[in-house]
Amino acid sequence: MPRESMRPFNKLIVGAVVLCCVMATRAGAEPLGPGEPFPDFTHVNNLNTDECGYLGIAPGADFRLGALGPDLVVLEFMNVFCDMCREDVDLYNELYDISRGSSDLGGAFAVLGIAVGNSFDEVMQFCDELVVRYPILLDTDREILNLTGSVRGAPQTYVLQRMDGRYVIRHFSRSATGRDEYLAMLRAHLGRKPDPPAQVFSYCLMIGGKNYTEKQFAGSRVLLYFPVAKTYPHASDTRNTARQIDVLRRVLAVQPDMKIFLVEPEGNGRTTLQGIELPPGITRATGDPSLFDRLARPDQPTVYYVDAGGSAVFKGQALTLSALRSMVDGRYRAEPDMPEADIISLITRTLAAQDRDVLETAKTGLDGHTLYRTSTRDPARFYFSVLESSPSLCDLCHDSHFIYSVDSQGTIVAFMPVWLPKRGNVSWSEEEIARYRAAFTGRSIFETFPFNAAHDAVSGATITSSIVYDGINRGKAIFKGLQPPAGPSAEKPVGASSPK
Repeated sequence: MPRESMRPFNKLIVGAVVLCCVMATRAGAEPLGPGEPFPDFTHVNNLNTDECGYLGIAPGADFRLGALGPDLVVLEFMNVFCDMCREDVDLYNELYDISRGSSDLGGAFAVLGIAVGNSFDEVMQFCDELVVRYPILLDTDREILNLTGSVRGAPQTYVLQRMDGRYVIRHFSRSATGRDEYLAMLRAHLGRKPDPPAQVFSYCLMIGGKNYTEKQFAGSRVLLYFPVAKTYPHASDTRNTARQIDVLRRVLAVQPDMKIFLVEPEGNGRTTLQGIELPPGITRATGDPSLFDRLARPDQPTVYYVDAGGSAVFKGQALTLSALRSMVDGRYRAEPDMPEADIISLITRTLAAQDRDVLETAKTGLDGHTLYRTSTRDPARFYFSVLESSPSLCDLCHDSHFIYSVDSQGTIVAFMPVWLPKRGNVSWSEEEIARYRAAFTGRSIFETFPFNAAHDAVSGATITSSIVYDGINRGKAIFKGLQPPAGPSAEKPVGASSPK
């Protein structure tokens, strides 16, 4: 499917996203799940003529989910920098080919990717590099993802079925699990069975000389961890065996009923665990070659989370505690692992280092936003600080947290990282933090800060970099009541009336 024809049209519209939905925004709501209607959103259409034809919609018009031709849609929220999204391309290409083929499923369903937080150029490079054949709709500003009530971005996969004139969720998972599972699911839905049976994730483990299958763990939540004898350069990288085991230990502390198995190939001498002790609650198991051929890769670790219904709803190279909480607890709020008193102290110390009149910092509110207000000896001078916390859009990374401060006129005066991860949960360097501090401080919060991954991203932290820019750009709405600095280049506050 040629994609070059997307370029001229998309260049005109990519910056002007229009999004409508028959449902109210789900911000703060529980994430959507099986049996619930999927938002019938309308969005600017970046797809080319062939892709629109495949989906059964008119080229050139806005994209509306409800207007798609097929009654079944396999929809993946993805990000081009997400490792599992890149791995899943082969699966979705295969499903796409089947949907266009001459088998019993040809023309019966469609495959659609939605690129969360990515630019058009990033998606084009992704498609060229990995030879993506299925259509990918841009969700650069995350409007579509936000409608689902979800908090963690990529990958997330839905199987949607048209029922009573709109699409209903029939299946949801944090990542794809395999072609055969999807084909069986699609065939079951096409058979118009009202409630097709859940696709139970099958596996067989050897534990203490006995074979155990998924049937022995029915009704339990299970984590399967397949480590590899490989060391990643940074000790904090969650793909390292020792680091992942530490995460699993923390999982048991908050989810003591979770069944966790570390699985290695039979007869390999357990070389990946040399010098590493397993904490109580994590069970050593082995599996035969067929299990590893189906579920694991020899060159990278793999983790599965199997819910109490027996469905594998997560597959990744590593699992973070925040990702598990988002799956187990439903709606997840990103919060820094830092006491409130330490946040206040960090703000006060940072501002006092550049203003000797700083007194104290207290938590406050402004137009419905939670902020921190720092007073000075001059009652007319003060600072507001915002703690920005964002769930990761990457399957390997922890959440991102940073603080920025503005003065009473909206000038950014400080940038304070709390936790900004690179790929594999490696912290930003002091030089990278200094670069971002220089990029924002001294400028008005009422400016627009466009993000260009090619020029602005920290190496290995493209997603986190975009999250920082998004957070700063939200400041216009937060501080719309402040008076911006005077001058011909200053932008007026959001919501301010034009002069008569």
